[in-house]
Amino acid sequence: MTLADDFKGLWMNPNVSNEERKRMIRLLIENVLITQLDDHIHLVIRFRAGTTRELDIQKGKKSYETWRTPEEAMEIIRNSLDNFMPSSQIAQLLNSKGLKTGKNLSYTRILVESIIKTHKLKPLSQRITDLGFVPQKEILQKTGLSRKQIRKLRDSGIIKNYKTTEKTEYFYKLEDFSAYMAR
Repeated sequence: MTLADDFKGLWMNPNVSNEERKRMIRLLIENVLITQLDDHIHLVIRFRAGTTRELDIQKGKKSYETWRTPEEAMEIIRNSLDNFMPSSQIAQLLNSKGLKTGKNLSYTRILVESIIKTHKLKPLSQRITDLGFVPQKEILQKTGLSRKQIRKLRDSGIIKNYKTTEKTEYFYKLEDFSAYMAR
């Protein structure tokens, strides 16, 4: 049997080693000219028999491009931050819509926070402080109130607040406490 008679059969034969396959290619191909263009790769294959064949192959995505957060998810993250939604709730929203990360994973609070940081989006805590809210620890220092007193005011709706994480990181407006304490 000659190589040309059943090339495919020889190539697919499990008893043929990769080294032997390389030798088969070397017997058939004299050289390959590879030209890398913006959107594809152009190949000119010259066979030992004197014929040539030209091929255009689409470039695959770079590995990091396949890991990128899908634009639909990015839009939801941006809109959710604009509406003062904590990272864990953003993750739940993304998962409820059946969205997956670029690596086909479900979203978590930590992953959403990483995406916010990587894409240089303004984090929720910064958005809230930009509105004049301050962290609870600062309220504790400036008002002399206890955590329990602040919780009662918050739970009764007397004082407006934003909760930024599951770790009960609350933000308040200092003026609200000033008005309450002046009573």
